[in-house]
Amino acid sequence: MCIRDREMASQPSLKRALEAYVAYMEGRSEDARVVLEGLEEDRKESRAWVAFLHGLLGETQGFKECLSLYPRHPWSREIKLLMGQAFLEEGVGEEALGYLMSLESDRDPQVYLLMGKIYHQMGNLLAARNYLDRVLSGGKGEERKEAAALVARLARQKEEWDKVASALKVLLQGASGEEALNLKKELVEAYIKGGRTKDARKVLEELEDVSDLWAAMARVLEERRDWREALEAWDKVGGPRGGLGKGRVLLAMGKTAQAREALEKALEGETREEALYLMAQGAWEEGDADGCLKLLREIDEEVLRSLPQAAHLLARA
Repeated sequence: MCIRDREMASQPSLKRALEAYVAYMEGRSEDARVVLEGLEEDRKESRAWVAFLHGLLGETQGFKECLSLYPRHPWSREIKLLMGQAFLEEGVGEEALGYLMSLESDRDPQVYLLMGKIYHQMGNLLAARNYLDRVLSGGKGEERKEAAALVARLARQKEEWDKVASALKVLLQGASGEEALNLKKELVEAYIKGGRTKDARKVLEELEDVSDLWAAMARVLEERRDWREALEAWDKVGGPRGGLGKGRVLLAMGKTAQAREALEKALEGETREEALYLMAQGAWEEGDADGCLKLLREIDEEVLRSLPQAAHLLARA
């Protein structure tokens, strides 16, 4: 972007404005302010350039004044985008919406992203999603990723897990290292909560030290009574927690002997009390009332009172 030399030669004030702009572009904002001090110009166009420079220096109302003085400013599109970003950062993005809407016909993802952010800030989530979805479908690079991050956040609030997963897959493109690992964990969580356990498993197989996610998936599989898949998932969890989960599933399948064997691995730490209850339940189902009673009496009384089912089983035994 430049101002014609002929125009500059005939307008000394614009020469100074250009000097201020060059200083700004070189990172010398204070020098730019000094050049602009006391700069006056009667012509509207010249005043508009000065107002624009004040906008660049942080006086965002300068952008509005610039377009008011010079509606057909050659940089009007760029000025409107700068206004949108500046007013968004100040928390008053709605002031720039009217200007940005005049750029909608350009179908520019940069414009849509700004409008999506502004509507989100205003609390109009429906309009925000509308514009952000346009960025996802037609945008590229950082703009698309920025829109995907915001879409994932909005969809998570509404528990739209398929949309969360789609947005996260956009963010994964080009991600690496710790960032990619964290995104994959979030993707697995979205798949699990959305009931897409097969997709979750594919991602989980690539990861290490994600027993919490395997446990979450195992619980979803239990709810769906997909016993075989649930057992495999609890195997991935391992340790006392995995043994407890396997024992619970095996009991549901009617395999009490195998359940008891799995539950013995959970008789330590915070899983002990629940493992004892499940073993007692297995003993009752086998007709061993004495064994059931013995196991129930090993459970801490306070914990026993917090488990209504265990208290009921104790009374029956």
